[in-house]
Amino acid sequence: MSKKVKTMEIIAEESVRLIRESGGELPTARELSKATGFSAATVYFHFGSIGSVIRHLVRVRAAALHKELEDLITAHDPKTHPSVLFDQFVDRMFARAQQYNPTLVRKVYKIALEHSDRLSDMDAAGESLLPLIKAAIASDETGGFKTLSNEEMIFLFRGLLTIIRSPMMEKNPFFGTPAHIRLAKTYVRKMLLNES
Repeated sequence: MSKKVKTMEIIAEESVRLIRESGGELPTARELSKATGFSAATVYFHFGSIGSVIRHLVRVRAAALHKELEDLITAHDPKTHPSVLFDQFVDRMFARAQQYNPTLVRKVYKIALEHSDRLSDMDAAGESLLPLIKAAIASDETGGFKTLSNEEMIFLFRGLLTIIRSPMMEKNPFFGTPAHIRLAKTYVRKMLLNES
């Protein structure tokens, strides 16, 4: 890991700790400087703004989930119906979401969105899943996938992310329950798979 990447990681993780300890307040550059041992100038050099620190953390965690999903697809046997793959897909997305304190996640996403130049950056995960799904479709030997355009698949995966994420963002106790997970799996099956 390069010195720059390590510095950015330390700053981002300390930001989350400070947000948690303050009850959701965005830390100042001075507070980050004190917590990390780096100067405020270093914080601004690497990120440009405190909101960008949070945006960076969201992107890093999204990239980690993307890698996990890519590994699932790579390991999937093309002779096995894709419903098995998508059940694992949804389970992995919930497992990742449940690793974090929901209250903290809500605050971090709210801050990231408030400090985003382009809200579409936060929804890029739908687009990033497209090549992974196309790889699964290309290798599938079961005929389990519906024929969908790229635009339809992107839209459907944005929908899946919304189904999973919205209850967490709304402080809804439905988040992560067996019924919530079942709803997400049913959505994927109905929208993407040839199932009756």
